[in-house]
Amino acid sequence: MSEIKEYNPTHNILMGKISYYLGEKLELNEVQLKSLYYGAKIHDLGKVFIPDKILLKKGKLADEEWNIIKKHPKYGLIILNNLKIYPFLNIGKIIISHHEKWNGSGYPYGLSEEDIPLEGRIVAIADTLMALLSDKVYRPAYSFEEALKIIESESGKSFDPKLVDIFLKHKNQIKNIIKQDLKTK
Repeated sequence: MSEIKEYNPTHNILMGKISYYLGEKLELNEVQLKSLYYGAKIHDLGKVFIPDKILLKKGKLADEEWNIIKKHPKYGLIILNNLKIYPFLNIGKIIISHHEKWNGSGYPYGLSEEDIPLEGRIVAIADTLMALLSDKVYRPAYSFEEALKIIESESGKSFDPKLVDIFLKHKNQIKNIIKQDLKTK
């Protein structure tokens, strides 16, 4: 995953740690937590099939380009289907559902609310946080406080409102997870 120019190893590690932390707050069992950790780290596996000219485009994506991007969850699931070992057996639902939205406007299937696997809903919040905190070719990074406001504004739209509440309740601990990891790099 870190070979994709859009990411770096720290991004993937933080995705895993933040998702695992939120899973702990939800009292998920050890199998769920390990699957959540590894699934979060490789949630965008399917992007290996997306051309760099689309992933790294500085301007707005054309509809055709956006439709190609929206295929990456299915591509990731196809890759994962060939891995029949633990923990990969349990993380396909994360890869396929991390872009679904609470209100049904996400992709690839337009799932909503409880139809979206819990692990996918958790990773969606962590993924959005990390994306907002990262410089992109089309915009600079947001501050942690700005990112929190954006996530909070999407509660009940993009994200499960109960998970957003848990996320916001533990924002200081999540900020510390990020700071710790960035200090060691």
